[in-house]
Amino acid sequence: MESVVNKAYMAEDQPRYRFDPREKYSGSSPCSSDEYSSYSSENDQGQIFRSSSRSPGPPATRSPQNLEGHQGSAEMENDKSKEPSQKDPISEGEFLPDDIKQIIGDDPHTKTPATVLIHQSIASRWSHILRNGIPRDELSSLLESLPVPSNLPELSAPKLNPEISEIINNPQKTKDSYYTSLQDRTAAGLSALAQALSVFIVESENLDGKIKDEVLPKIWEAGRIFASLFHRLSMTRRSNILPSLHPTVKKLVLGVNPSDHLFGENLAERIKAKRGIEGLAKRPASPTGEEPYPGSREVIRKAFQRQGIPESALNTTLNSLSEGTIRQYGITYKAWWSFCESIHESPFNVNSKSVILFFEKLLSSTTNRFNAFNSHRAALSLISDQPIGRNMLVKRYLKGIFRQRPPAPRYQTTWDPQIVLDYLETTTGSDLKAQSFKLVTLLTLATGQRLQTISTIRIPNITMSAEGARVRISDFIKTTSPNSAQPCLHLPFFDAKPSLCAARCLQTYIELTKDLRSTDSDKLFVCYKKPHKPATKQTLSRWVKETLTSAGVDTTIFKPHSTRHASTSAADRKGLAIECIRKTAGWTSKSTTFAKFYKLPLAQTGNFLHTVFDQSEDN
Repeated sequence: MESVVNKAYMAEDQPRYRFDPREKYSGSSPCSSDEYSSYSSENDQGQIFRSSSRSPGPPATRSPQNLEGHQGSAEMENDKSKEPSQKDPISEGEFLPDDIKQIIGDDPHTKTPATVLIHQSIASRWSHILRNGIPRDELSSLLESLPVPSNLPELSAPKLNPEISEIINNPQKTKDSYYTSLQDRTAAGLSALAQALSVFIVESENLDGKIKDEVLPKIWEAGRIFASLFHRLSMTRRSNILPSLHPTVKKLVLGVNPSDHLFGENLAERIKAKRGIEGLAKRPASPTGEEPYPGSREVIRKAFQRQGIPESALNTTLNSLSEGTIRQYGITYKAWWSFCESIHESPFNVNSKSVILFFEKLLSSTTNRFNAFNSHRAALSLISDQPIGRNMLVKRYLKGIFRQRPPAPRYQTTWDPQIVLDYLETTTGSDLKAQSFKLVTLLTLATGQRLQTISTIRIPNITMSAEGARVRISDFIKTTSPNSAQPCLHLPFFDAKPSLCAARCLQTYIELTKDLRSTDSDKLFVCYKKPHKPATKQTLSRWVKETLTSAGVDTTIFKPHSTRHASTSAADRKGLAIECIRKTAGWTSKSTTFAKFYKLPLAQTGNFLHTVFDQSEDN
């Protein structure tokens, strides 16, 4: 019988097992403490028991009887046939009865994850998409080719309820739009699976048995998983918005499943039936300045909404402001937003105290003159619930700024247009860049109009005749109003100097660009670089600035808009009637703008010392 001690085998690559006689044994014979001490002492001196066999196995249970008369490993080797083998039920846990295994289950450490192999061509292509995504154009085409089935409208991403959209802030709307786009992609994938499944079902009688048993179930389960993901995205969208809602509204929508709208249908009616829609939402639209600045247009929109303008009329009301005004006011709103954040006030709480503190901060940190503060006043009045511009304290404070930093025109003098005309007279040839620079500069000098007006010229509005060119302005410009006519520019042929004739230059430019102009735009000016998009006002401004610099005008002082000052002042110096100057440049007959800001003397470029010395030498 195999010795119990010899069952205490351990492989050479494992730590050696040192027998401990103090362990509890299942044998029936008693063993005194002296025997244990004697054996322990002997064992500590280095006695290691090993079996001569190399077969692996856990150590067996040891009995005290096996230790009596122990004479070493050789003697124990001869007792293998005398002692029965015993197994420890604790260490031999893998030999569990089936009924016990059914209770406690399989050992999780012995389980290996299931492995699935797919065709390598699929793995290679999907691996690339998983790492790099699908190009935007290709993805758009995919989404368009996989529309929502007409008999499954639930596959369309639920729309955000208008009542909820009114009371959440801009970052929340952006996040919701992002999750909506994810739902749209998921819906496209589900549409593809649904179409494939429909084909299988229709052709079920002709399908191979393997396809029915293996392919069809997997496509069906994939569809269920994607449908669950679609539902989860709807729930995520709701959970992002729910914290911003009043508890009463939250209770109303929690038990309603998404449908065509994220929070169910007829939400307004349900809210009104409960308490009324007013005052039920926490108002993130009245921020304390601690959320990111949303942009000037969004600030104005929120202010109009708070002032009582209906949601459906907001866009129309915003159209009352030009893009230039919105951009200009954006400078004020960005600074105001930061100021309100520092004092923990809502940017829409525009009161006289906050405004005066804000102006005082700008007064100490900038060199702005009264004109800039007047613009700030107009911007803040627009988003205020009260007429802050007419507040007596604010008016008194602005009068102090007027005395401290009085307004001043940008220019005290202007440059002589002849300098630029002499330079343009030498510009010839058919180079598109040179012709573009020349035409826009000639038009500003010949008409005295703003660059904004010049940038709106359209080909259909140009009429050529024997006398010259007639250009009608149809777009909205700065001076457009219900009671004033749109400007019409007259460019007679200038036969005295054909190279400076704006009408001929216009003809040449139209001919040069006729094949470059896109079919979806009829603007006169196009960029001289590919892809030849319509030139904006900012682009024309750069062209004029480069021309003035090349001609010798100091553009560190004089900006592109100074062409308006130079041309109108030159016309006045040469005796042209003021009425004609006003009409040509776009001022009304009663306007004093020219007299105040544009009628300027020439900048003195001569040198007094040289003049005096030259005269003395002549004498």
